[in-house]
Amino acid sequence: ISEFSSRLPQYLASSLAILALSLVLICSDLPKTGVLLLIVWLGDRSSIEVLLARPEGIAFLALSGAFVVLVRRQSLPHWLVAFLAGLCTSLAAGFHPRACVFVLGAFVFLAVDIGLSAFRRFIPFFVLGVAIPVSLILWCAVPVSRAVPDIRAALTQLAWHAHLGKTSNFVHLREGFTGYRWSCPWVWAVGLATAAVTCAAFARRKPLHRVALAATCFAFCGLITFLTSLTMFPPYLVYLSVWPVIAVMAQIESGSPQRRFYRVIAAVLLVAWFPSMGWNLLRTREAYKFHSALSTAHLAGELALTVPPEAPLMVSGDLYIAARCSVRKPFIVRQASSPSDWPCDAWLAVTTAAVVPWNVAQLPGRVVRVSNENLFPGYPYSPKLTILTPCQNFH
Repeated sequence: ISEFSSRLPQYLASSLAILALSLVLICSDLPKTGVLLLIVWLGDRSSIEVLLARPEGIAFLALSGAFVVLVRRQSLPHWLVAFLAGLCTSLAAGFHPRACVFVLGAFVFLAVDIGLSAFRRFIPFFVLGVAIPVSLILWCAVPVSRAVPDIRAALTQLAWHAHLGKTSNFVHLREGFTGYRWSCPWVWAVGLATAAVTCAAFARRKPLHRVALAATCFAFCGLITFLTSLTMFPPYLVYLSVWPVIAVMAQIESGSPQRRFYRVIAAVLLVAWFPSMGWNLLRTREAYKFHSALSTAHLAGELALTVPPEAPLMVSGDLYIAARCSVRKPFIVRQASSPSDWPCDAWLAVTTAAVVPWNVAQLPGRVVRVSNENLFPGYPYSPKLTILTPCQNFH
């Protein structure tokens, strides 16, 4: 599987999600909001985070399906709305467990909108919608040699992965999301906008527009998802950023009596959007400028020229995908290992960017064949490549 084939489904899914949201807004007599959403997405930090081959793009598409159902709930039977809302939100949670907040959010939204006494008749349909993705997840988790899935092991792995981040969300809050660079104001703006529209929804004297009400519910769920993500990595912004924008613009375009309040929020979002748009353009420019310079052809050529075709090869983790494109199947030099654990007949290809607890110059019995050569010759920030021979008694 190539990097391109890993990134493409997420990009297409997120693009389809934005298109579906725009179309449902236009069909809900909010054409300006639908068009503005397409423009806002270009400057939203989320639009480049869906290119990282993570599950956010597909999860966002499933959440968009749930949002469309809730917006069009007046024209659909209640049992079908409950079923589709449970199906889409739990499907999103299946692709990314952090999205499970939206399942509860959709349930509460329907219970309040329809009325709890009337909604009781449709709870089985909602549960049925949730049960279908859950059943698929359990079916996929069943190993060939077992009759039931190893849920305990799966939860252990999930807990381990959830605590990989070394920086907590409180540290990100204290530091002001500096890791987001120019998109930092946008993160604060969508977070504050979500808090503002949620408070306005609870304190309202007149009912919100049906689109704004659904968007406010999803914005609140997205904020909880983002704040409880432990690391607040940029990809988690996908679950948050578009919903407060839809809520604010829908209230303005629908002629809400509180238009002045929502226009102030829209102005804050607009000011924060420009630097985020600039950061997206800069990232796009860098990708275009260095696309050819970041080709792995140079590494493949060095390996073909230096390492015998049938010889075993060990590489640092950052070279694995690039080395795998060659004719050989590489093995990874793990950080916790030591030179005594490596096969003496294996060649080594490592970079200075790899965090390893050993010094290349101190490896016993190996000779440096390629020394500190640029891995990407046309890239100014290229890591250095070093290739070492097997131990001398095997070489």
